[in-house]
Amino acid sequence: MRRRVFLSTITASIAAACSNDNARPFFADEGETTVDRTAADAAATDQPEPTAPPDAATSRPSADLPSVEPITAPPVDLDDGAFGLGVASGEPDDRSVMLWTRLDGALPESVPVVWEIAVDDEFDHLLATGLLEVNGATGHALHALATSLQPATEYWYRFRAGDQQSPIGRTRTLPAAGSTEPVRLAISSCQDVNRGAYAAHADLAAADVDLVIWLGDYIYRGGTTLASFRDTYAAYRRNPQLQASHAAHAWFLITDDHEVANEYDATVDPGIRAAAYRAWWENQPTRLPEPTPAEPDLTFYRSVDIGSMARLILTDSRQYADGSTLYGEPQFTFLEKAVDHGARWTLVASSILASGIRSAEEVLLPYTLDGYPADRIRLAELLASAPQPLILSGDLHTGMILDFSADPTDPTMPVVATELMAPAISSTFPEQYAPYAPFLPLLNPHVKHIDVTNGWLLLELGTAEATAEYRTVADVADPLSAVEATFRFVV
Repeated sequence: MRRRVFLSTITASIAAACSNDNARPFFADEGETTVDRTAADAAATDQPEPTAPPDAATSRPSADLPSVEPITAPPVDLDDGAFGLGVASGEPDDRSVMLWTRLDGALPESVPVVWEIAVDDEFDHLLATGLLEVNGATGHALHALATSLQPATEYWYRFRAGDQQSPIGRTRTLPAAGSTEPVRLAISSCQDVNRGAYAAHADLAAADVDLVIWLGDYIYRGGTTLASFRDTYAAYRRNPQLQASHAAHAWFLITDDHEVANEYDATVDPGIRAAAYRAWWENQPTRLPEPTPAEPDLTFYRSVDIGSMARLILTDSRQYADGSTLYGEPQFTFLEKAVDHGARWTLVASSILASGIRSAEEVLLPYTLDGYPADRIRLAELLASAPQPLILSGDLHTGMILDFSADPTDPTMPVVATELMAPAISSTFPEQYAPYAPFLPLLNPHVKHIDVTNGWLLLELGTAEATAEYRTVADVADPLSAVEATFRFVV
């Protein structure tokens, strides 16, 4: 495994030396969700547009909004625990959000499921509801797009099937265009269930954040068939702390390698990739169009504006890597347009390290931009013209802060962005190499901070500065471990 080579080489080297569109550009296809009844349907056609949110970052919906009557769930014979995989919401904009669940256990081929979204967690004021049929063709997963919502507003949602009801989820919409209210983001990746517990998710679930950005490696060792990938996602989704994290916040997700195959690239078997992408789509609250079971391509790169505070750009660093390019020409064309915007910050979500790690002149991580210097130069040129760029990365099971430039080995190159690598939830840095990690900046001066403990990154964006707070798990083996802030960095 290349990461082990990377770590071994660092150890040896240290010993020898002393390691444009502004409005929702990716929401062109909303899928096949059927909305049966919404508050907008009940309102008069001349109802005024929702106003901008008050000074508070998150507000409650207006009590004057029209409500709808609940739908009776049709009878269906289900085993107990049909909602045992929990609920999730994702990819919000300022007026809508995707709601998700997937039924578990022995199921009929087709099951009618009611979804609901409300002003309150008692569901006394129901804003929208609908009835959808889920079936075995999609792993009994449900994607329901809730629309006609208000910006920067908190909502509650749930699902019902037969006489069973799901856990209640909480979500919130993004700020309206023009808003420069502070934004709080949770960022992490890498949650190998066999390497550690999920205390970090429990801490994240309790945190006051507007959005979760997931940088990949949601599952490990998924398999080679659609059935095996579905089983792996189900096993992960049954974890109560992961369920709590999803139920508390809306998520945006990208993938890394372990959702498909270890360190995969464009040469991976098309059948495996098709099964992996299909299973990922079924198991996440995404607006991306449904991939066919035989189609190996799913365009993960996309962007969204968080008011006027930030543009979030999500990238794909695996699917197009072919030895000559990491991102591919279509993705670079997308990036050229995405970095041209009027928001305060540019957030580039990357599943892999961008700034690079070297031992002497040796390339240690060839699957990252270290192996694609032309792509790094091109990305640096794009970010040099972008408003206040921050790269948000994962993959290496460490928390790091780095200076990003076109060439990390050349100290005369201008720094064009700060890279914030988020700690991993549970995937651990090899214990035998951890004592050497503090010496990594000696060989790589662009590395400003490194911490190999697990946890997650809290990023607060303001108009004048961004504050990164690294939240660290005391004992990754303990699901009840304490989690606390151990380091803060201001951009």
